[in-house]
Amino acid sequence: VCEVDGSLVDVWLVCVEGRTTVCGKATLYLVVDRLSRLIVGFYISLDAPSWASGTQAILSIFKDKRELCKESGVPYNEADWPAHGLMPNRFFADRGEFISQASDRIADGLAVTVTNARSLWSAAKGLVECSFKLVHVPLKSLKAGYEPARNTKVRRGKKYERDAKMTLKDLRRQFLKIVIDHNRRVHPTYRLPNADVRAGHQPIPREVFTRSLQTHMGLLSQFEEHEVRLKLLQSDTAKVTQHGIEFGDCYYWAQEAHDRDWFTRAAMRGIEKVNIRHNPGLVDSIYILDPSNPSTHFVAVLTDYSGQHKGLSRAEVRSVELAARANNAEAEEINLNIRLEAAAAHDADGLTVK
Repeated sequence: VCEVDGSLVDVWLVCVEGRTTVCGKATLYLVVDRLSRLIVGFYISLDAPSWASGTQAILSIFKDKRELCKESGVPYNEADWPAHGLMPNRFFADRGEFISQASDRIADGLAVTVTNARSLWSAAKGLVECSFKLVHVPLKSLKAGYEPARNTKVRRGKKYERDAKMTLKDLRRQFLKIVIDHNRRVHPTYRLPNADVRAGHQPIPREVFTRSLQTHMGLLSQFEEHEVRLKLLQSDTAKVTQHGIEFGDCYYWAQEAHDRDWFTRAAMRGIEKVNIRHNPGLVDSIYILDPSNPSTHFVAVLTDYSGQHKGLSRAEVRSVELAARANNAEAEEINLNIRLEAAAAHDADGLTVK
């Protein structure tokens, strides 16, 4: 059984561009094995708590951990991820976003149960609640925009956002290290079975989980990432235009779309829509469901036009695009004033025909 929940991270983040603009606080989702306290999955984004973000934490169980560590510059050790690719028998969550009817996609498509705690009973998932506090402890020493939770209730509290230095990517790297350390360290309050105590075992999550696979858990279902990706990624529609496949202020290109003349047809006949799956935490690619065979899909990547957004989340891209629209509105006003000044000068010079 794995407990799943989301919480706000008490760290102010800055935008990648220039690191001078504060963009807010991130939302963290954790997936924690109830028996061993092993953190088997996590997901961090700038989006509000939602079903889509929660499923990304579940999807992280199946992601390539070697590639994940490589992207973040963290040393990879296979022993740190004993639950990789293993689907638990049940997910236990609160009655928030995981009460969504979309949770049927997990239960029906992947042979796993989703159980919800009764209303206002956070103690039912106390393990994941406690894990949030544990993973926040290492962040306090960073002093890079960390804001104690109590400060949010203090009138005229300290402006911790002025100390913000980390981007979302930086925070993800820090949490990856924190998760690995959590799974490696000894948890003194964890009570091992008497047989393990006599055998000299320590209450280390990754070791407890590994032993439990052989003695308590039985045979768990194992999946590859591609088998669960489309069932857990967020569904939406994208527009096929002559400039590319447009979705969320980004343009994408796929060889399959090019071979089928989608972009040429869009220039001649107008915009068409296609069904997609996407990760809200990363805009680098989207998965397009083949209109001729919806059971298959192909990957579309960012075009050169949108290439500067690579590595950003959709929330970060929205922030950039809103700033661009504000700049465009200001530019129009500047150009209008220039035209009015030029017209006034023409009048003064007698160049205007009355």
